Amino acid sequence: MIRRGTVTGLCIALVLAGGLAACTDTPPPRIPDPLLDGMEQRVAELLRQSRETVVAQPYSAEAWGTLGAVYQAHRLLAEADRCYLRAIELDPGDFRWIYLRAVTREVAGADAEELQGLFGAAARRRPNYTAVQVRLGDAMSSRGRLHAAREAFERALHLDADLAVAHRGLGQVLLALGDVGRGVSELERSVTLDSRDGSAWAALARARNRAGDPAAATVAAERALQLGASAGAMSDPVFEEEIVGRGASGMRSLARAGQKLRAGDFAGALEDLRVADETHPEDSVVQYWMGNAYRGLQQPVPAIGHYRRAIELNPEMDAAHVGLATTLEEQGRPAEALPHFEAAVALKPDVAVNWFSLARCRFRLGNRVGAAEGLEQVLRLAPDNGPAQRLLRELLDEQ
Repeated sequence: MIRRGTVTGLCIALVLAGGLAACTDTPPPRIPDPLLDGMEQRVAELLRQSRETVVAQPYSAEAWGTLGAVYQAHRLLAEADRCYLRAIELDPGDFRWIYLRAVTREVAGADAEELQGLFGAAARRRPNYTAVQVRLGDAMSSRGRLHAAREAFERALHLDADLAVAHRGLGQVLLALGDVGRGVSELERSVTLDSRDGSAWAALARARNRAGDPAAATVAAERALQLGASAGAMSDPVFEEEIVGRGASGMRSLARAGQKLRAGDFAGALEDLRVADETHPEDSVVQYWMGNAYRGLQQPVPAIGHYRRAIELNPEMDAAHVGLATTLEEQGRPAEALPHFEAAVALKPDVAVNWFSLARCRFRLGNRVGAAEGLEQVLRLAPDNGPAQRLLRELLDEQ
């Protein structure tokens, strides 16, 4: 006969080892098993390994949550959702799986009520995690829940007053609610904090137009056209570690490489770019970023090779022309650099830095007239550009 205290002690031990579900006779749910045919070999192997971990540890919330993250990283959203549900059942207190399930359901197109509940649960678990509020604001805004979106963005800004994407989101919502004055103010704050956010500039152009300032609207619209569909970023360590960090596909590797390049980790970026290059050898962005990584590592020969390959794949990539020209110029080869600086300004004539690079190269080659023309273009686009003003004065003093 087994005493009651013995059973209780056994259950406590099992809870500590793997969760309350281990104390029941209920078998664990079926593990999602998607078809792996046609997947990249790296991805298929990672999915197999992660699934085998759950088979070996069926009552581990960590194993189930990790499998969900691996599925989510490779866009298997239904499978990820089932894994997160099981992880939350086994460990209701782990913020990661609550939050990532909300993100998964948002991408899958869940309705506003469901997302408010999911992101709300995540926010209650970790109230100071700003990304929860921004994602909730974006989700509510895209589903027409403007007042709920405004409240979420305001909560995000209460946590981080200098978060550009939250100012952008709040400005767009205020504009939709008819508060044009505050909308313009928030969007101007957004582009001040992050001048590379093309989406914010486009929204500011619309806001200024509605505010009756067509001249300022035109300036913002031109800036938006220069930047394209680029969007600002925010810190989201959980998503970056659990989703971006676990991705084994070429595109996930490319996303990681971009983050590492921005952080100055050129060696780490190169590791991910080699994976991306294996699966997407004809991608001009991969080649361009490999050029940037090698240049950052002060290895000009492979950098030049990758920049040339990027241009071969996409002759209209102005950034690749600039990267190649700058590297050639750094190697004391300005004559070879010149046509690529010229190509860059022909492709993007409204980018002041490209004109300055061209003017500097012409100056080094002794073409003073061409250099002055380039500097005049710089100052037309950016009247307060100090280096251009100084070089132009130097040219005028020579005459």
